[in-house]
Amino acid sequence: MFDRIEKIDFFAVLPAGFFVFVVLFIDYQAFLSPDAFLGKSIWNPVLKLAETVGSKPVTLALILFVCYLLGSSLRAFPVKWVERITPPFRLEFPYPEELKNVIKELASNCKACDFDPERSPTINNNDVQMSVFNYWKDTLCIGAHDAFAYYQTFEARTRFFAGMFWSGCIGIVGGTAVLLFRGVSELPDKYIPLVLSVILVVIFGGQFRRVRLQEARVLITLFAVHMQKRKISQQDGSPDQRERAPASR
Repeated sequence: MFDRIEKIDFFAVLPAGFFVFVVLFIDYQAFLSPDAFLGKSIWNPVLKLAETVGSKPVTLALILFVCYLLGSSLRAFPVKWVERITPPFRLEFPYPEELKNVIKELASNCKACDFDPERSPTINNNDVQMSVFNYWKDTLCIGAHDAFAYYQTFEARTRFFAGMFWSGCIGIVGGTAVLLFRGVSELPDKYIPLVLSVILVVIFGGQFRRVRLQEARVLITLFAVHMQKRKISQQDGSPDQRERAPASR
């Protein structure tokens, strides 16, 4: 359970939530107490908050909880929306053409990887429904726990990229808004939150499709391997694959 929290909740939730928290906290301070910046730095309220955490550690638990809530809110956004608003602005997941190519590559190198094309999933067209994709995941979850755990590392990375992209979008709005407040307009580093937000959107939005494509390719490969192993076990009559007879009474 704790391993799942580390992969999913930490990497996909807390970093994005923390960035949004920092931007919103700066906006909040600029709106309510512009004198908090003291003409020094855009990060002055954040540094004061860090001092508070040092003197009152319980504040850290509260901050982490708020970051978790913010990150969870971002994670609730459908991942497919990222594809819709990033070039080429269309939904391609789960990339059926690429999934078909994976099976073709394995079949064409069947001797090198001991792969039997007769025991592989068949993709007859370039349309793989999400119900099929989810079925592959459910099959691994039930029958191949280690394979499913390995796939989840790629799924968590996709969620991380999506979360950081959304946090960057919110940061652009917050970074632009903070420039309008009186206490920030004269600060030399007033553009840093906005610039960081743009960098997040460009980096994580630009690489999102590549990361999600890797997720899809890993899943179809793991599912194909699982089918190879399962069908071989069924043919060999392995005890774990044979139907158990009811106990006699």
